[in-house]
Amino acid sequence: MKTCIYARKSTNNLGQKETLQNQIDLCKYKSKEFGLEIVDIKTDTGTGTDDNNRPEVKELIDDAINGKYQCVIMKGISRFYRDTEKGLALIKLLDRYGIRVITIEENFDSREQRTGTGKLDTSRITMYLMFAEMESKKTADRVKFQQMESARKGVWTHGKPPFGYRRNDDSKKLEIVEHEAEVIRYIFELYSQGYGVRTITLILNGENNEKKVYLAPVNTWKHDTVTYALNNRTYAGDIIYNQRSSRENLFKKNHKLKMDKRDSWKGLTKNKKQDWVIADDAHPAIIDRELYDSVQRMLKTKSSNRGIKRNFSLFAGIGKCGVCGSGLTLKKMKINKKAPRQSYYYCVKYTKYGKNFCSNHRIEEGQLEKVVLENLKSLHSNPDILKQFMEDKYSKIEDRLKNKKNDQEKIRLRITELTKKVDLLLEKNLNGDITDLQFNKMNQKYSVELDELTSKLEKTVVVNESEGKENSKNENFLRAKKALEKVTDYDKMDKEEKRVLLIDLVKSVTLISEDTESIKIDIEYNFEL
Repeated sequence: MKTCIYARKSTNNLGQKETLQNQIDLCKYKSKEFGLEIVDIKTDTGTGTDDNNRPEVKELIDDAINGKYQCVIMKGISRFYRDTEKGLALIKLLDRYGIRVITIEENFDSREQRTGTGKLDTSRITMYLMFAEMESKKTADRVKFQQMESARKGVWTHGKPPFGYRRNDDSKKLEIVEHEAEVIRYIFELYSQGYGVRTITLILNGENNEKKVYLAPVNTWKHDTVTYALNNRTYAGDIIYNQRSSRENLFKKNHKLKMDKRDSWKGLTKNKKQDWVIADDAHPAIIDRELYDSVQRMLKTKSSNRGIKRNFSLFAGIGKCGVCGSGLTLKKMKINKKAPRQSYYYCVKYTKYGKNFCSNHRIEEGQLEKVVLENLKSLHSNPDILKQFMEDKYSKIEDRLKNKKNDQEKIRLRITELTKKVDLLLEKNLNGDITDLQFNKMNQKYSVELDELTSKLEKTVVVNESEGKENSKNENFLRAKKALEKVTDYDKMDKEEKRVLLIDLVKSVTLISEDTESIKIDIEYNFEL
């Protein structure tokens, strides 16, 4: 019987290459016992949970169906697939075309594993596929937790370091490459002065007075590489891990690839911010924290198409409506015939759609600026008020931490309970106390719940690390006080300078009122803990 050997390796490291050859040697040895003639060998480089588009798997199936061989032999079913549903589908497909499937580790032979009516008996191989899938998930979880732990310790695990850094082979941490770091500092300096990404790109590529072309990560600077640099928190000395995960996603209906919402694709998807692992001050910073945070606020504001180098309002992107949550827009108008035209901040939803969508509340531009400035000056001149403000923020963080820790303990107890149930279930199945069908049904139920609990536990661990890590309260107080020192020069600043200062210090200004008689202003600051 003409036979193809199938072997798979997950990575390119030496140990995996040796394993690949071991798989082939074992299959060749066993093929003699079955009286098989090896005519082909397929070696796969994908993971056991990938979809059917793995080139080697497609080629294997096509060759088998076209009669190139009548049998496929492999070391173990985990080499072929670690997804129960997809693995079974492929085995059934091969069997439908009369292709014999042999797995050595499980002692499975599709020619022998038949029911009384001659159909393929998949009960045994289903159980082994489920074990392979569970083990794959456990291994992936272990690897992910190890990488998370390394990231928390400041170890660089992201592959090639960003421009301006190299990875130290001994410490496994990043260190600065000074001649590259100078370019990164120049980019941040230009942006903080009001230059846009397009202008910075041109300057770096030689459109400057000195006609100097600056060193780039790859050939020349592009808009994307400049934007990436400005958004990269690594330059502030931090490491962020688990920002994206590989997962299966559904296509949107009427997708341009002619896929609909029933079809899926596997790729990197951005995780929620609370799922990220963040290691602050993991390596030397190229950009100091104050400048980096200032640039991020400017980027966020400009992303809403509200720049600082054109006709603008001081609170564009900062002002919020407390009734409907929309932004504020600045309009010049007369309140009555006798009054001169003045600029007022209105809810943008009201100005667009009228009173059916929001109320007619407003505040005069100068009045809002005065209230915000008085609050900033009060925080600067009165340390007790600033300390109380920061204590309130710490208190909220501690309350959140307490709740997260309680949730974490409940999840751990339930995971322990379920693990014991799975072990007991397997023991009963091996002893013949329950059938394979009963085992599969109960095990699937437990597996789904374990996956959900493991995901929840990851989230609570990450939140503890990111929210619960308290720097010195005194250090944060001094940082906030230093940021507020610029307020003393506010009256001497031009409008652009005032705008930059407000972006630095104020996160949002919310008008909480449904009429113009009693306007309450809620201010949220950018002071980080």
